[in-house]
Amino acid sequence: MKHFLLILLFLPFFAFSQIQLEQWKFKQGDDMTWAKPDFDDSKWANIKATTFYENQGYDGYNGYSWYRVKFKMPKSLIEQSLLKDSLRIIVARVDDIDATYLNGVKIGETGIFPGDPGGPAGHYDKLRRYVLPVNHAAIRWDEENTLAVRVFDGGGGGGLWGLTPNVDLVDVIDFVTMNTDASAFDFSEKGKIKKLLKIENNHKETLLGYLSLEIAGKTEKIDVSIAPLSTFSHTFTFSNIENSKVTYTFSEKNKGKKLMASQMTPYILTPAEKPTPKITNAAVFGARPSNPFLWTVTATGERPMVFTAQNLPEGLSIDTKTGVISGTTPSKIGHYNIIVSAENNLSKDIKSLKIVVGDKLALTPPMGWNSWNCWGTSVSSEKVKISANALIDKGLANHGWSYINIDDGWEDKRDANGELLSNEKFPDMKGLGDYLHSKGLKFGIYSSPGEKTCGGMAGSLNHEAQDAQTWANWGIDYIKYDWCSYNDYLKKPQNEWSIEEQILPFKKLNDGIEKTNRDMLMSVCNWGMNDVWKWADKTGGQLWRTSGDIEDSWASLSSIGFAQANLAQYNKIAGWNDPDMLIVGWVGWGDKLHQTKLTPVEQYTHISLWSILSAPLLIGCDISRLDAFTYNLLANDEIIAINQDILGKAATCIEKTAKHQIWLKEMADGSKIVGVFNLSDDKETIALNWKSLNLHKYSTARDPWRQVDVGKLKKIKATTIDSHGTMMYVLKK
Repeated sequence: MKHFLLILLFLPFFAFSQIQLEQWKFKQGDDMTWAKPDFDDSKWANIKATTFYENQGYDGYNGYSWYRVKFKMPKSLIEQSLLKDSLRIIVARVDDIDATYLNGVKIGETGIFPGDPGGPAGHYDKLRRYVLPVNHAAIRWDEENTLAVRVFDGGGGGGLWGLTPNVDLVDVIDFVTMNTDASAFDFSEKGKIKKLLKIENNHKETLLGYLSLEIAGKTEKIDVSIAPLSTFSHTFTFSNIENSKVTYTFSEKNKGKKLMASQMTPYILTPAEKPTPKITNAAVFGARPSNPFLWTVTATGERPMVFTAQNLPEGLSIDTKTGVISGTTPSKIGHYNIIVSAENNLSKDIKSLKIVVGDKLALTPPMGWNSWNCWGTSVSSEKVKISANALIDKGLANHGWSYINIDDGWEDKRDANGELLSNEKFPDMKGLGDYLHSKGLKFGIYSSPGEKTCGGMAGSLNHEAQDAQTWANWGIDYIKYDWCSYNDYLKKPQNEWSIEEQILPFKKLNDGIEKTNRDMLMSVCNWGMNDVWKWADKTGGQLWRTSGDIEDSWASLSSIGFAQANLAQYNKIAGWNDPDMLIVGWVGWGDKLHQTKLTPVEQYTHISLWSILSAPLLIGCDISRLDAFTYNLLANDEIIAINQDILGKAATCIEKTAKHQIWLKEMADGSKIVGVFNLSDDKETIALNWKSLNLHKYSTARDPWRQVDVGKLKKIKATTIDSHGTMMYVLKK
């Protein structure tokens, strides 16, 4: 098996000189006396600072809260440091705004609180790192110290999260950067892996130390000398061991402080694509009468390739070089069965497809790319074009990925006529739409029913029909409509919102869409508030978010994904539960991207679960940096076919224990999809009692990831799965 890069862990390691701040107190509300070191917080609740307070019994709370922790600051910290000049306090990440106090003295603030000039402005993804000189008056050496953190949360997750807060001295090691992303794993030598590491010395002195690699109990160690403000590079070669932890350690010579990074070696399960043509389309496509039509016949195989389509209704034609079917949808409502083919010099593939003309769109879950998890509000027209080209050049478009969606960050102001303009990063939106359509791709955009979007841009409040027409003129095919500042418009607590009040802003946009002559999907994004899945179909939307924003962590993935178990009954054709975008590959929510923090095993679970949920599949990474492992996750046609099944049924959980869950999905051809998920932190062997699961009448099983038959069902009595991993079976009679 081949293996590819994934970062699991990257952190400084100070075994003897770092104070971990773990015993925190918590209280909702706001009182500045809570910053004082002598305040009695003994009756406050205990809380962890590593995860949102919503996950610790305070679900749904937004507003002010305080955290407090007491700790002793030994002066010996100074002697253990080579530099001896600055104390560093890392408070973790805070959602959304914080002011941090040491013994009653404010030592830092990140974001702007409500009521302050320019507020509120949060920084939920920014690490709170506050540095003081060692002689700062607030520090009580060899005595008890009190750290107090004032927090404001405006919605979603709240409070401290991300890592255990700590205190230490800034030292030489802090001027060192270990770059494990300098290159992907190299498998050119059979049975071996080559990995390039780079160590950057950002200090003014020469850095001496040791660089080591450890895998499967074996260690390789080299001496390192790095000149001031320069970079040292080294390529390690080690045995190719599947799904194994590789640990890199840089040890500074003088004080022995360490910088460590760990990776798991990913593994490819999806077989290599064959050079012969294979049509990959979903079997059905919905369109509304007399509107512009665009649907691409997608296929893998060597190019050039010739595409044909028989029985196309009048008004539609196919581009024989690209497979793009375009024109005007027939005015007559009904089902149009067509026969498409893809042929190269090696062979020909033929498939029956169906165009359904009526009032429903998104007859299978939408598949494509969204800019948010990658670029955040730093998205630009150039980045969108790069992503679109990469979707095609990397081959993902051949597997049915078709939407290119711009999230928040494209908007400017309205002109004198009230028309919403794009900003300087998007100088020609219609031209961008034409560019995407010329490549057979769909074009998506973002807005909010409130006055402002989540990023503070102009929303669509009171301009719904006007904006819908503007977007139709630009050639938009998909609209993500994000709740955001509509809270302010309703001017009352969430528990007092009526269903009608929540439906209204989305329905107003949908009414505007229906007045245009364009098929535009609407994604209802209210983060799962007030059981949106029970009423979102009345908005006219085709998909609806069932959760808050996903993050690239197992905690986020598992809490969102497995919470969908009770929502399957609300999932249907043209009405899809949406547990948010994918978090594989290079993500970052801004200009600084990183490899997803999910392990390779967790990424297989992510794609497997979203597949059996019949969830919309929107890639959130920088596609231009797509590696072979991530491609393998996104280009498995059997996994995609499970998601795109025309029956549209979401899986349900049929067996649940503290350590594992078994999920079942019905397919249109009568087969069943079984997903076995190991939720524990250890490898587990999970018994498979097919009779108790009422699946014993099925005779054979297939592994869709490896695309191989695994034999008679009665012989499969258990499966051994790595921590947070999955095993998928396709059962047939």
